[in-house]
Amino acid sequence: MTYQLILSLKSFEPKLIENYLKNVQSLAHKLKNEQLVGRSVSSLRNTGASPTKIRKITVLSSPHIDKKAREQFEMRVFQKHLRVDTFSTFLEFFLFVDLFKAIASVGVQSKLKFQTRTKL
Repeated sequence: MTYQLILSLKSFEPKLIENYLKNVQSLAHKLKNEQLVGRSVSSLRNTGASPTKIRKITVLSSPHIDKKAREQFEMRVFQKHLRVDTFSTFLEFFLFVDLFKAIASVGVQSKLKFQTRTKL
């Protein structure tokens, strides 16, 4: 049985996501070098960036007469996904998740999705 972990990252700044991904990849390489995790480093795959979500908000700057006096603001949400495959044991999986939580970054929302593959 193999375990698969999908990391979804969201942020308002794309540089924060890139720095966070570098930290996760260096964490995986450190675990590989210390022989704690067997095959998981070779299976780190960046599944690419999801489309940037843009939300625009229009505000009237003059509330009484002038309808043309408006300001527009936008909020951009950047997303990236990273897939870690083939954890050979459940202990390796939990070790990686524990260390992943320890390197949490300010300004980046992370979501973990866990999947298993069994032979039937």
